[in-house]
Amino acid sequence: MPQRNLIIIHLESVSTEFLDRFPQDFPALRALRERSTTFDNFFTTCPSSVTTFTDALHGNTSELEHIANFDGSGNRPAGHQANLMDVLAVAGYRCHGLGYPRIWRDDINGWSVFGSGERFEWFDDHAGFEQRLDDIVSNRDSAPFAIYLWNLLSHLSYSGTSKPEEVDGFSRIHLGYKALDASVARVQRLLDERGGDDTVVIAFGDHGDELWTHGPYFGFCHAFEPYTSIIRTPASVYVPGSAPSRCGTVASVADIKATALDVLGIQVNEAPRWDAGTSMFAGSRQTASCRTLFANQLPNKALPKCYSVSNEEYSLIVGPDGMEMYNFRMDPTNHNNLLSFFDIKEDGGLSFNNRGLTHSHFRRTFNAALVKIIENQYQTLRAALVNDIQHRMSDLGGEYVNLWDPSSLSTVRPREFSWDRSYAEARTDAPDVQARVRAFLEAG
Repeated sequence: MPQRNLIIIHLESVSTEFLDRFPQDFPALRALRERSTTFDNFFTTCPSSVTTFTDALHGNTSELEHIANFDGSGNRPAGHQANLMDVLAVAGYRCHGLGYPRIWRDDINGWSVFGSGERFEWFDDHAGFEQRLDDIVSNRDSAPFAIYLWNLLSHLSYSGTSKPEEVDGFSRIHLGYKALDASVARVQRLLDERGGDDTVVIAFGDHGDELWTHGPYFGFCHAFEPYTSIIRTPASVYVPGSAPSRCGTVASVADIKATALDVLGIQVNEAPRWDAGTSMFAGSRQTASCRTLFANQLPNKALPKCYSVSNEEYSLIVGPDGMEMYNFRMDPTNHNNLLSFFDIKEDGGLSFNNRGLTHSHFRRTFNAALVKIIENQYQTLRAALVNDIQHRMSDLGGEYVNLWDPSSLSTVRPREFSWDRSYAEARTDAPDVQARVRAFLEAG
């Protein structure tokens, strides 16, 4: 059977929440999802575009964890596993990366995260971006193509003729979504004109945005705590000849590479890794992990270093201010930290505390059955969270200088609005922090 083509559509700044809330902005994307397998519990691995890009193509979440400074000029992937584009090139694919508008700093090529072959192409004009896409898809070369398509207009920082800077900010968000959706529509039109139904299309969101409802973060709208409204993103896979379906099992950006190779029928013999992704069609993932910044990242005044794990209903987050747990089905914006009604015991378990809330509204909702569910979910998620963090720290080796203080695992985050809090003063090189990190890693 002839090899199938592949198009990966990077859904910049699109969360599941916003896709559901603004269906009028995404008619083409919704149509694509209706004829694909859609994954309802898909999570990004990092609320940062470049890191998500790297995780998707390498199929793991630790290629960049050694980096201490996001602005460092010598940053490169660790090379734990092969880049998807390199794998496809060896298999005979014509590999292309197309992006518009030109990214503010080209870490994609600068950090070599698109693989060792073709450079990722950036376009200053939308017409050139579209024409290049048209030329690749319409080319009847015998070799199959693989395209990574990234329209950045849906990112808050970027503007273009279809998204002018002078338009009010909320309208700019909608215009960005519509511009991205137009790229999805163009892909479908080109494939229809090509005929043959020979192209796999994978579309996934890298992160959402939050408009300062948990804190101002000096103006950032993502790359801070991995709240569900930011990290739960849409994902769909169109496979020629397959019936559309909905899948409720947990899936992750780290699974993109394995999923693409699975549906393309390409086998790769790579050394296993603790964080390697699996095909989303296998449905074997129990939790999805996410982190902000890199494990070795220097302290940053605006962005706290945090980690999370999520399953089909609950999410557990830990950061410098303590732990948070949410049922994102009941609380999609993550504002009711369920751990506020518990004390964390010395053994890491929970002890229920109603905090004086005696009204029947609370008692009938937060009843014994719910308390038991929360305690069980917490234990499962906390074990996965601790395992994830220990692996990330241990992989670095050496001195525990820029690492996160594990004492946060024993603290519940206070219910407060953190206005202009700076995280740049974290002393991760202090002797007491070093001792806690060493004990934490030895416990694993």
